[in-house]
Amino acid sequence: MIMTDELTQMTGGGVQPPVPQQILMQLATGAWVSKCIGIVAELGVADQIGEEPRPVSELAAACGARQSELYRVLRMLASVGLFVEWPEQRFSLTATSNLLRENAPGSMRSMLRMTLFGEHWRAWDKMLDVVQHGGIATNLAEGMDIWEFYQKNPTRAAIFNRAMTNFSEQSGPLVAEAFEFEQYGCVCDVGGGHGAQIEAILKHHPRLKGFVFDLDSVVTGANERFAASGLSDRAHAVGGNFFESVAPGADIYIAKNIIHDWDDERSIRILKNIRRAMPASGRVLLLEFTAGAANVPDLGKLMDINMMAMTGGKERTAEEFASLFAASGFKLGRILPTPSPVHVVEGLPV
Repeated sequence: MIMTDELTQMTGGGVQPPVPQQILMQLATGAWVSKCIGIVAELGVADQIGEEPRPVSELAAACGARQSELYRVLRMLASVGLFVEWPEQRFSLTATSNLLRENAPGSMRSMLRMTLFGEHWRAWDKMLDVVQHGGIATNLAEGMDIWEFYQKNPTRAAIFNRAMTNFSEQSGPLVAEAFEFEQYGCVCDVGGGHGAQIEAILKHHPRLKGFVFDLDSVVTGANERFAASGLSDRAHAVGGNFFESVAPGADIYIAKNIIHDWDDERSIRILKNIRRAMPASGRVLLLEFTAGAANVPDLGKLMDINMMAMTGGKERTAEEFASLFAASGFKLGRILPTPSPVHVVEGLPV
């Protein structure tokens, strides 16, 4: 442990390191910052700011907010570097707050609208109950699981689907480059939603064909995406339930952030259905966060708690992936990193 006087020496004595109380307070009040980020994401404030600083009076009018209260929120967010405050209560974007724009490359607006309001926020309020007594926080907060909630709340479901598509648009090309898909003829994305991951793979590997396998209520969006991107001759969508079966016909099956939604029992059920569908020469690729080494910053460990809250799922270590594979007809192959938070976890049929 580095003591305060050692840190002072390391910084040359010019900058005093934060004391433990400051560190703890900064960590504890992170939720306040998060909620204010959620507010400006929900209001669409970033979409109202152009190349030049814009007065908060105009932003408030455009977003349906009160000027004084919005100014105080933006002032605080500027203090942590998300916006830039100029004289006369004007604000401009940074490279980070540009990601709050709906159609910006790499947009995270829907992801933040999903996680900082509604079902996600209410679930996290139940996490003390989960840690003390078990259960799933969403079920405690909503009286139903997250998938039933989205069926009954189409507006929130649309935000969720947009967030997942945005994430796949960011990580998809990086995954497409990380694995030798060109060795195969056809790829299936199990639980592939609106098809962003398949689109990225097919664009990077022009001789490959592919299809999305997902619920009937979802796959219409995938076919629309393939038509818009000119891939209808190489891509399509198939409806079904991966707990019951998975469509055959692919040489390689991928599942992006699917297994982390579920406990071991249901994850094994999905993997067994994939194993039945694939040829003996095939592969399964789980595109997942992983839980890595101790005592280092790790997005996977943060996401692990979110999965505990939302679905009862988890982020897994290499050993835990190996155990899942062994119980479902596979053995663990490689775990390939990508420049995104997603790892490619390869399962080889046995």
